[in-house]
Amino acid sequence: MRLKLLLAMLVAFSTLVLAAGEITLVDQAGREVTLPEAPSRVASVYGVATWYVYALGAGDLLVAARYLGIRGDPEAQALIEELDPGFHTRAVAGDITPEELVARGTELVLGGAAKHAQFAELLAEVGIPTLLYSPESVEGILDAISLTGTALGKDKEAAALRGYFAVTVERIAQATEGLPPEDRPRVMFCGTALLRVASGDMFQTELIALAGGTSVGADLSGYWQEVNLEQVLAWNPQVILIAPYGPVKPSDILEDPDWQAIEAVKVGRVYKVPHFAAPWDVPLPDAALGLIWLADVLHPSLSGLDLAGEVRRFYRDFYGWELPEEVVTRALGG
Repeated sequence: MRLKLLLAMLVAFSTLVLAAGEITLVDQAGREVTLPEAPSRVASVYGVATWYVYALGAGDLLVAARYLGIRGDPEAQALIEELDPGFHTRAVAGDITPEELVARGTELVLGGAAKHAQFAELLAEVGIPTLLYSPESVEGILDAISLTGTALGKDKEAAALRGYFAVTVERIAQATEGLPPEDRPRVMFCGTALLRVASGDMFQTELIALAGGTSVGADLSGYWQEVNLEQVLAWNPQVILIAPYGPVKPSDILEDPDWQAIEAVKVGRVYKVPHFAAPWDVPLPDAALGLIWLADVLHPSLSGLDLAGEVRRFYRDFYGWELPEEVVTRALGG
């Protein structure tokens, strides 16, 4: 019954889809996907993929979207509203159902390889193609930029964004590659809880290494891993980073008596990663700014980079957004 309903709803939009040309792409799950050439109605059920669409100047194509890291964060929501006045018409709370996607005339869905494989199969039954993303590395980000650009008919914009990201990574890597191990601080990256630590399989670990640090969680596998305080004391991180989403604040660590023996706490090197509309630690185009910021945090004498200027240029060139000076200053802790 559910499938029949979806098929019936799809009929209203089939002429539009069939009238367009088609292209075939290989997504980041290794699937061959045939989709309309330059689709005009796109949905993102994966909060990471949503920001690839915006960074290519294609946010107006979104008919439904999940947004990463904004729940319970009024400031992030306010920034998105400035970036995209139509944000509330696109944002969907909770899971997006196939029925809703069909009702919105969706021509292409963007999902996560680890979360939406079965969902993609269901959508295929009603003729809606899904591209699955898995950009958990620098190479994965570059590939995701190209994939999105080709899918949305934004190859020129994707080439510019990919070039910026690659040059930024190379610039920071060259600045930090000669550092001896003893000059690479031990860094712990915690997520939405004090003892939730980024594993070695996550992009955050690569970000730390590129910026000239050593992730204490590099030997962990999987996704976010729960550890105990004894493990943190054994690692004795010299720098602690906190994900920009979630409730954890530097003061939660700096003022906790149980953490006072840790070197990062002793010297006050506990930081919350910045974010504007999108977080800077996630495998998104915006992570280029996160890399610049982190290199400056870990090695301020090496960077010589104008982070505020980079931020303004990035959002102007790729999001088409002129950031007010007070927004840049506030977000960077100035």
